[in-house]
Amino acid sequence: MPSSIFIVDSSPAVRRMVEQISTPEGFDVVGFQDGPAALEAARRISPALIIADYHLDNITFSGFCKEVNKLENLSETYLISLVNPADRPDESLLKTLGVKAFLNKPFQSEDLLEVIKSLQQKAQPQQNGNRLKRRVWPPDSTSTDTDDDDAVMDQLDVSDEQEDLTMDHPPESTTATKAAPAAAGPEEAMKGLFGQLLESMTERTEKRIADLLPQAIEKELTARIHSAVKKELDGQLGEILSQEQLTTIVHPLLVQELPSFIKQEMAASEALIRQAVSDIATPVIKDVLDQSVRDLAEASVRKQLPEVVREHLGSIDLLVKEEIRQATLKQAPLIADDIVRATAEQTVEQAVQRIVPELAEQHIKAEL
Repeated sequence: MPSSIFIVDSSPAVRRMVEQISTPEGFDVVGFQDGPAALEAARRISPALIIADYHLDNITFSGFCKEVNKLENLSETYLISLVNPADRPDESLLKTLGVKAFLNKPFQSEDLLEVIKSLQQKAQPQQNGNRLKRRVWPPDSTSTDTDDDDAVMDQLDVSDEQEDLTMDHPPESTTATKAAPAAAGPEEAMKGLFGQLLESMTERTEKRIADLLPQAIEKELTARIHSAVKKELDGQLGEILSQEQLTTIVHPLLVQELPSFIKQEMAASEALIRQAVSDIATPVIKDVLDQSVRDLAEASVRKQLPEVVREHLGSIDLLVKEEIRQATLKQAPLIADDIVRATAEQTVEQAVQRIVPELAEQHIKAEL
């Protein structure tokens, strides 16, 4: 029965590439979109190799490795991590989680085959000799699910050393094996106490880091992204908005679109423009026009009036003389009558004044 390889990656292209490379070598390749689906299948099938992307969907890579280590049927399954050059993972930490090899994306077929063959060669001595001791994940003293748990790393290192000793030096006697726990009692107690203290400190440190790290990362990323975007925009806009390119782009648009646009806007705004001009210009024009008419009228009068007066002065004199003559002709008889009457009255009065005293004297004398 051919050995199985699980490829866990969200990219269909990567899964297809691993299948095309590994199938001719006699492997049965099964691809998975995310980590939980691969773990569910691993409970039923025991693959010889699991190739997993460092950035898994729906589960962290460290959590995926821990779940793999919990499954008894995967005790001899090797893990290969696919990483990007920008990831810069802690390889020592990943090795403590059971990762046996790393492949940088994008990888070549030769690289993958070389890693697979290397792991197969390592697996041969284990299959011919004693089976490795199964590691229990997580250890009894710790149960945290973080990628950088120092306490877990310490216990994993001890477990790895025990596995190496077990593989290289098989137990010589059951007596030595039974005596080891008794001799290691105080040491185990100290390790447990140290593990608890380390776990407590780790939890506090992780909590503090979890509180501060997002803010620091966000601030740093914001500053860097802002600077990069601004620089890129300045560069791109400087190239795009050069004077020659603007002239090339804007000039045809102005020539084609501006006349029709102005015509439309003028038609729509003609009534408003007329009303605005009428409201604004009428008072100003009226004042200016009145002043101009007044100035022109005064200047014209000063210039033309003497000539007009001289032209009409002769006719006015004739008219005055004629009117005087007519008035004289009308008033002369009346004046003559008045003069005669006044003269006669004066003469009569004088005569009366002379005659009346004489008559009175004669009358008086006659009465006497």
